[in-house]
Amino acid sequence: MSLERAVQLETVDGDLEAAIAQYEQIVEGDGNNRALVARALLRLGGCHEKLGRAEARKVYQRLVDAVIADERVTQTPSRASLPGAQALTVAEGRAVHGEAMIVGREFAHIHQQPGAGSLHLRLREEEAADVVAKGWGEWHPFALGGSAPGMVMVYSPRNTRDLEVIAAIVASAVDHATPQGSR
Repeated sequence: MSLERAVQLETVDGDLEAAIAQYEQIVEGDGNNRALVARALLRLGGCHEKLGRAEARKVYQRLVDAVIADERVTQTPSRASLPGAQALTVAEGRAVHGEAMIVGREFAHIHQQPGAGSLHLRLREEEAADVVAKGWGEWHPFALGGSAPGMVMVYSPRNTRDLEVIAAIVASAVDHATPQGSR
């Protein structure tokens, strides 16, 4: 089953249950195609949300896992954000670029809210300026005050294109947080 057919079931036919089944097949069958899996998970979470199901939160967590799948990164509860926020940290045993950290080994955290949440992360200053200039986020007050250069809040994804861009922004943050050669 193609993603296009599943989207048609969801948006044109209005058959959310059939769309859910198709999105699940895509997720289970195309594990090597991270972009396709991420798109299917975003749509799958949206279907569950439309149906008012708590399952949406679990699907969005699977989406986060798929987007940040990188051996250099682990997820832990955030030490820098509100309870429930999920931190992206440099994996133990890996070198860190200290100027890229928010606190400890944490270089980003995802805010928990309905749907895929916004996130704070540290980027190289020129990349952060590009994110802000292109409307993908805004400067964190710590960046404006000079205590955390390159720290931005990236807005929540609204669709699969946003998700792809945000995944690329997160990948840049991972690269910034881990010195060259630490893969």
